Amino acid sequence: MVTQLIISIVIIVSSFISGSADHVFVKPYIAEGPSMTPAVQAQDKLSVNTQYYLKHDIKHSDIIVFNAAQDKKYIKRVIALPGETIRVEGDSVYVNGQVLDEPYLKAAVDTASAKGKPYNTRNFPEKTVPDGTVFVMGDNRSNSADSRDIGFIKNDQIIGKVTGINGIAVE
Repeated sequence: MVTQLIISIVIIVSSFISGSADHVFVKPYIAEGPSMTPAVQAQDKLSVNTQYYLKHDIKHSDIIVFNAAQDKKYIKRVIALPGETIRVEGDSVYVNGQVLDEPYLKAAVDTASAKGKPYNTRNFPEKTVPDGTVFVMGDNRSNSADSRDIGFIKNDQIIGKVTGINGIAVE
């Protein structure tokens, strides 16, 4: 009886470990390029929960991985949600007319300001985020292909939420 139980447990664990990708909810990715610096560096190892948004709503500041084009996946931060207005002027991002608090960029913005330069040199005119989409930006604002270039991201393009960077949990 104990032997059968142990064999059953081994078979179940082995099936899970070697099972199809459909059963794996957290997938590994490796970041490429500087578009999410300072939060994510090139070659950082990302844990992406592909099922997260089945039970949770997309929120401001979520870091997501999505299909940007055929065979091209991007990692960006959610800035605005459906129905919200978005506008970018220098280092200020406005959501519904209010300056967005971005503590994850404070040090980079302060460093650029101390040098007499803006951190972000790319503006975006006010637009409303359509239903079923989000507006995303890279943290490296002047060096990121994001919604300012590729448009709003449809919910069905989203692969999942980044829940870990180099083994450290991310909210």
